[in-house]
Amino acid sequence: MIRHSVMVLIAIGQVHSHVRAASPVDFSREVRPILESRCFDCHGAIKQKSGLRLDSRAGVLEGGDFGPALIPGNPTKSHLIELISSHDENERM
Repeated sequence: MIRHSVMVLIAIGQVHSHVRAASPVDFSREVRPILESRCFDCHGAIKQKSGLRLDSRAGVLEGGDFGPALIPGNPTKSHLIELISSHDENERM
């Protein structure tokens, strides 16, 4: 599931870059359900650890205390990708 989540979040970054995707990712239909099941307890409408809110595309792109969660078109520099794929259990989201 984590690997699938990483791939979807990478797709978000690439869809919103200057490179046109063949079939754009629909945030509400394809991404939000994954974030809702895995992230909203800590990063939703009620609670926002580190100021990060992931229940909207704008919130994902705006980020929180550590800057943007995702950088469109640059998944390797996206803080959220780094955190959900971390090997450090204390850091991994």
